[in-house]
Amino acid sequence: MIDKEQMITAEDIGYVIFDNKQITYTHSVMQLFSENNTAVIFCDDKHMPASMMINFESHHLHGMHADYQIKATESLKKSLWQQTIKAKIRNQAEVLDYFNKNGEALREI
Repeated sequence: MIDKEQMITAEDIGYVIFDNKQITYTHSVMQLFSENNTAVIFCDDKHMPASMMINFESHHLHGMHADYQIKATESLKKSLWQQTIKAKIRNQAEVLDYFNKNGEALREI
């Protein structure tokens, strides 16, 4: 458990995914997401996206991004997936370093 708070601005958030029925949020938070063109995705009991809340003014951007993802070739999807996994491993190494553990073994993967 990380005991240090991290702050980011709402305008830097592209998507928020709610994947637990016990999450409680306020209207103010949803309005903040809307004002900053943040898409909010709600998942079902199987942890799959069930619906999405988007700002009326920016809905075409999210739709365009989703369309690009759907139309991506398998080769591109595999390449992007590989980049994602490598980034996750690098981030885990950084977390280990942050807690004074040796993250070097992960960097060698």
